[in-house]
Amino acid sequence: MTTKPLMLTGGFKTRAQAEDAVASGAVDIVGLARALVLEPALPKLWKENQKPEPSFPRFSDAPEGGITAWYTMRLAEIGADKETLVFGDLEQAIQAYAARDESRTEVWSAHFEKNSVGTS
Repeated sequence: MTTKPLMLTGGFKTRAQAEDAVASGAVDIVGLARALVLEPALPKLWKENQKPEPSFPRFSDAPEGGITAWYTMRLAEIGADKETLVFGDLEQAIQAYAARDESRTEVWSAHFEKNSVGTS
């Protein structure tokens, strides 16, 4: 239907799932966001047949948005080059996520309130 490459992301947890999606011709690229948060070198490891599957954490009684907060904060650690081998717990991630959002809200509010004076 299109000549543009098609990417699908969300839900790929195993190498076989990713390979099957591409091999079927349904997609050209698969996104592995959460898998890469757990193992940033996963594509290289898969290529070298060194690690077949990432080990996804399981969280019991996670509040709405809690798991997303955990992955987001883990990704922030990787981006800030502060990645550790020990993953933080869910409650710590939720608290860090909320603090980060509160700080960002203050920055954005100050910026847009300052820039919106006299624009209405």
